[in-house]
Amino acid sequence: MCHGVMDSRSGKSLFCPQGHTFDISKFGYINLLLRAVKTPYGRTLFRARKQLISAGKLEPLIEAIAVGIMKHLPDQFRYNNTSTPNMLLDAGCGEGSLLIQIQQKLVSLTRHEWFGAGLDISKEGILLAAKQEADNLWCVGDLARMPFRSSSFPYILNILSPSNYEEFHRLLTDDGIIIKVIPGSGYLQELRSRFYEHTAQQSYDNKHTIEHFSHHYHIIREEKVSYTLQLDAEEMAHLVHMTPLTWGIAEHKLKEVIRQQNITFEYHILYGTKKNNNLKI
Repeated sequence: MCHGVMDSRSGKSLFCPQGHTFDISKFGYINLLLRAVKTPYGRTLFRARKQLISAGKLEPLIEAIAVGIMKHLPDQFRYNNTSTPNMLLDAGCGEGSLLIQIQQKLVSLTRHEWFGAGLDISKEGILLAAKQEADNLWCVGDLARMPFRSSSFPYILNILSPSNYEEFHRLLTDDGIIIKVIPGSGYLQELRSRFYEHTAQQSYDNKHTIEHFSHHYHIIREEKVSYTLQLDAEEMAHLVHMTPLTWGIAEHKLKEVIRQQNITFEYHILYGTKKNNNLKI
């Protein structure tokens, strides 16, 4: 509202010198939206996403991101020669499971503390995130007006989520890295073939998204993660409820795919830096 510095008050609220106050919920998250926002992302979607992530279905993606971040770590973090925790922002974190698991993987790889901040416009997602056992900062907020100080984060995650590159640029440190994950051409191709046969949505091309990212950031690394898993009927039900690919599909058609079958997960990971540096990864 005023871009002033906020401080805590008795662990129950945040306030600024101008008198703006935001209460911390009993679950530990902070709602920093200035008005209520209705989103298509509801509790059912986030619970389904959490179930699939907890079952290890996105483990190859989590591993790849953690290893990619580790390759860029300064020596003092890589060899545990500092007591300062590294900062990691997940912009569009949903229910927080990916951020938490990436943190856990990074702690295992680096033997160093990582502090996470997760922001999403969906209150339902942030509520589920705050209920998990993770000592992170969880915020309901808008990607277009993120409530963080400039140059706060050396690492920003943006995983299968909308972007606001101007805000990312403001929040990223000068030597920081943004890690954006987008679907690959084979992502959930079995569902696309089933629901969108003979339409433009049957195939997916991420070329435009990559070009848009490269317009704002210097791409220092690209990585593709692709694997096929056999999902049982319960896991398929979670997938159907999780992906926007099924929005608008008739209920009887959804029931037809809720059975054991092979599903392709394909991701394209982009690592970018501000264009005024020459970092390599």
